[in-house]
Amino acid sequence: MFKSTFILVGLCAMTLLADETSSPTGEGGVKFSLNEHGLQSLSFQGHSFLVHSADGALANFGRTPVFAESGDRRSGEAVVARQLEPATGTLALTYPWGSIVAKYDAIGTDRLDITLTVTNGTEEQLERLMVQVARLNYPEVPKVSRIGTPPTSFTGGNFGAANAGQRPPVVLVDYGTGCLLVAGDRDTDDFTAGVFSAEGSGMINRAGIGLTAIGPGEAKTAVLSLRFGPSGSTLRSLGGDVLDAYVKAHPATLDWPDRRPIGKIFLASSGNGPDRWDTNPNRWFMNAADLDVSTDAGKAAFREKVLKYTDGAVAALKHLDAQGGITWDPEGQRTGHTYYGDPRIIQWIAPEMEYRGTNELATVDAYFKKFEDAGLRHGICVRPQRVRPEGRYWVQDEMSTREERMAQLGAKIDYAVKRWGSTLIYIDSDYAVTADEYRELHERFPTVLLIPEWEQPLHYAYTAPLQSFFHHGITGTPESIRDLYPKAFIVNMMDNIGQVDESVRQKVGASVRSGDVPMINGWYIHAGMEAVRGLYETKASE
Repeated sequence: MFKSTFILVGLCAMTLLADETSSPTGEGGVKFSLNEHGLQSLSFQGHSFLVHSADGALANFGRTPVFAESGDRRSGEAVVARQLEPATGTLALTYPWGSIVAKYDAIGTDRLDITLTVTNGTEEQLERLMVQVARLNYPEVPKVSRIGTPPTSFTGGNFGAANAGQRPPVVLVDYGTGCLLVAGDRDTDDFTAGVFSAEGSGMINRAGIGLTAIGPGEAKTAVLSLRFGPSGSTLRSLGGDVLDAYVKAHPATLDWPDRRPIGKIFLASSGNGPDRWDTNPNRWFMNAADLDVSTDAGKAAFREKVLKYTDGAVAALKHLDAQGGITWDPEGQRTGHTYYGDPRIIQWIAPEMEYRGTNELATVDAYFKKFEDAGLRHGICVRPQRVRPEGRYWVQDEMSTREERMAQLGAKIDYAVKRWGSTLIYIDSDYAVTADEYRELHERFPTVLLIPEWEQPLHYAYTAPLQSFFHHGITGTPESIRDLYPKAFIVNMMDNIGQVDESVRQKVGASVRSGDVPMINGWYIHAGMEAVRGLYETKASE
């Protein structure tokens, strides 16, 4: 990545002293010195970031290291040897479990790069290690921003760090009189860089990096880059090379030119009226009391009602000029549960959907075929959990491993694609699914638009995440995401777009003009459809 550019300039800028190494980088530039504990001083444009003598210490933190087999935390083990080499700006710390070696290099006048090599000297896998390079002090509470998140006052939490498996490992710290970009570099995605913890009402935090999975006797090397700039600096202005390298390593593979709306379609409801176990156990059509799917005659009547409903949904989607619609619940819904997200269970939980009578197609197949025949895309909701029967109900089991999650999602999507030709898939409750897992799913199902409920910035390379203007006021794809992936977009629920004031509507309209996809109720024609159509008419008139 960008590590190859780090090394040469810093050595030329160093002045060697007996007990410390200093970097006179010019008037107002980065200045630092070293001692046997780490950074003895660090300043930029006259502001000193180290107040106490221990603030610049190189050290492990966060109750690490943690070793996998025993779960042992050796955070209490002290350094047994320290060695500073002023000529090379290198500090080595030796622990009972291994070592941390840091090489400090000044790059130009506004950057300090710290190359860290961690060696695991044990016979166990080093599962996780957090390394602090400095405890930074600011003149005011800093605002922290990452790709995909707006500047936020940093008073705690984990939003000051960026995991490379989710987003570019760059974090911008705006401290009022200037800005600091903390950037990380490794050849793999198993690391986190940024600022951690918050002290002094948010005016102090740690710059550091987290590494994982260092095998017995192995070493890993990472670079933590501290880049300083004036107030008003951005992630792009201070870290453009890191962003470009990240995109090169994680290119966007989603290509979905159709940005017309998508309709939401629901066939049942879990929250209306009493249980009707004998006649309508899956609560079809708002738990309708006049349905009885326990007999063939009742299943035939249910089929007629479903297909009439489908005709109305097709007409509504056509009126909207939608690309298609997603049916959340072809399995139905039962009390205490919303969406099962597994079309394979229809034959057991909702046999009325498999009813054919004298017809060639089962009810559920005839349902989806009506969308297909109308030239509309269609799809379903799936979940990465495993659903299983428990009495009259069906429950979800969480999948703890990548293999288990991929097996569930792959099988469910494959079923919908092969049986119905589905191309729109919403993934519910996917908080554990990683961007790399979505990359693999997208490669397996390249004609399917994957719409995850939860997202990280890297998700946008392979999916179109679901957001909600209706619930959370989200107006569009963050600008920093579009800077990273220009074709990135969200699917945005906006059923209330017709009730907002004109300034807000224009803001949402701008996101649509940039490629975001509106999502609204799509099984009947309503006024919100005209409001959404108006967003596209504005686009056409420009």
